[in-house]
Amino acid sequence: MRKDFFLPQKNCVYMIAEVGSAHEGSYAEAKKIIYQACQSNTDAIKFQIYKSSTLTSEKFTKDRYEHFSKLELSIEQYKSLIKICKNNNKNVGASIWDRDLIKTFSSLVDFYKIGSGDFTNFEIINEILMTSKPLIISTGLSSLKEIREM
Repeated sequence: MRKDFFLPQKNCVYMIAEVGSAHEGSYAEAKKIIYQACQSNTDAIKFQIYKSSTLTSEKFTKDRYEHFSKLELSIEQYKSLIKICKNNNKNVGASIWDRDLIKTFSSLVDFYKIGSGDFTNFEIINEILMTSKPLIISTGLSSLKEIREM
């Protein structure tokens, strides 16, 4: 991890390139996006890592399951993309929506991010806290009451 990772500095902006699902499930496209992000002035690159089989139910939410399945990369592909980031001196973050995947990627990522939709997903938050890695929590979909209770 870079030494200046999340160090508070006056007038410092920490830039994170969000990959998300912009690759649309294509490993070749994901690599292209990663190489472009590595050539930029960003400090970090963040992924959304999940398994559609644990994120949604094919039986009960078939449309959502199919949607997320099309955007999913394999664990090995994510590991390869993270290696590219590290080789280019970029920190790596992830939004991970599966407890087992948090364990799988804990040694590979520098920080985690919880999206505002998971602000009250204490099972995932607690699992991430056990890694002792920095955690960014978005609050955009949260009420003031939820934020105060956090």
